[in-house]
This record gives sequence, structure tokens and C-alpha cells, in this order.
Amino acid sequence: MRIAMAHSHLTTFGGGERFVLEVSRRLAAARHEITIYTSTYIPEMTYPELASFPLVHVSPLQWATLHVKADAILAHTFGANLLAYGNPNVAYYVHSLRSRYLTGGSRPDLILRRALDRRAIRHDRRIIANSQFTARKFQGLYQQSVTDLVYCGIDSSLCVVPETVGDHALYLGRLAPEKGLERLLRWW
Repeated sequence: MRIAMAHSHLTTFGGGERFVLEVSRRLAAARHEITIYTSTYIPEMTYPELASFPLVHVSPLQWATLHVKADAILAHTFGANLLAYGNPNVAYYVHSLRSRYLTGGSRPDLILRRALDRRAIRHDRRIIANSQFTARKFQGLYQQSVTDLVYCGIDSSLCVVPETVGDHALYLGRLAPEKGLERLLRWW
């Protein structure tokens, strides 16, 4: 099966980027043909192993008009999800709803981008959320339910979990303001 993984900007060591890499690896191991579509890929700022797959550069203005020759497309970002306009087989994996496109700003380009995004959502064959929290937030924002819930998971071999209960916490995520780590620290 030909599968397109679409992510607008592969430029951080984040969970969404890691998800693209790990799912691509597993699908390739199952003998699927994987191609990654992106507008920006900077190997030194993200997982260089992504380059082990064929990479197709997509101009930001092309996402809504590009026809992808694939049996299935898994879009991971707002820009990449615009592939739903020209392709009937798009599943949108919602990793996060933090985007300057979604709220705020009255610039004409942001208003247009929000309208395009809302319309693309209606064209998706599947909408997959990474958590119940994201699913609820998505439904509130788009007045549409997700079709599937798929947790990302972690590679437990990368973590050392204490065997005893005590005064410690385990946080598995990128250190970035949008992650809300300060709330966990205040709560703790």
C-alpha cells in the first residue's frame, strides 16, 4: 500500500515529528511504501532519520491543490490537512490544537486560513485525536466529533521509572511553553 505521511514543518524534536517517524518505520516494516510530504525539513533541528524515507517538498500554497498518488494519506498538521481538498483518502491526526491560525488575529490571511481549515475538516475521511482531551477540544472548536482516538505511546526503553513511590514526577514531553509544564510544577 502507498501511504503518504504529511507534516507541514519537520523542524523540531517534538512528539508530532516523532510520531511521523515511528509510524513510518512501522508501516515500512510491514512492507508499505511510505513517502513523507512537507514544506520544511531541517534535519539538524528534528529527527534526521526522517530522511531515510522519500521526502517530497510541498510549497505552503500547494497543500490545498496537490493531488497525492497514495492509497492513504495521514495528515499531521493544519497545513498538511488541506490535502483533504484534492484527495478523498485523508485521515487527519490531531496532535495539538495550539495554532495561531485557530484563534485570535484579524489579519485577512488568518481569517482565510481558518475558513480553509474548517472546510478541509469536513472533507477528511477520518479524524483521529491523540487523547480524550484533544478530542473534546476539537469537538468544541469545530463542532464535529473525532472518529478515532489513538494515543501516541512512548518507548519505555528510553525511560527509567522509579520502583518506589516518593517525591518525584515523570514528565514525558518537549520543554516548550505550550506544553504547560509550569501548571504541573505549580500543582505538584
